[in-house]
Amino acid sequence: MRTSLNNIFETEQYLTGQLAPEDRLVYDARLIVNTELCDQTHWQQRTYEVVRAYGRMQLRNELEKIHERLMTEPQHNSFRKRILNIFFL
Repeated sequence: MRTSLNNIFETEQYLTGQLAPEDRLVYDARLIVNTELCDQTHWQQRTYEVVRAYGRMQLRNELEKIHERLMTEPQHNSFRKRILNIFFL
């Protein structure tokens, strides 16, 4: 179990560019000879990509809700007019 956690931590450091150059070379060599490590690294990278994409989607949805409120609620009428004047002079 501990070895698995160490591998995950080392893979994370590799993927985020936190390994020293000599350690990165050693890890690259291990990727060539160890297909299991190669697979683990690939799937950990894909996991990071999915998490980032999900975070961007959540942020986009939140911004869309804010935009909707600013452009439709009566209390934001003066703000809406100022913004529209900037873009549609």
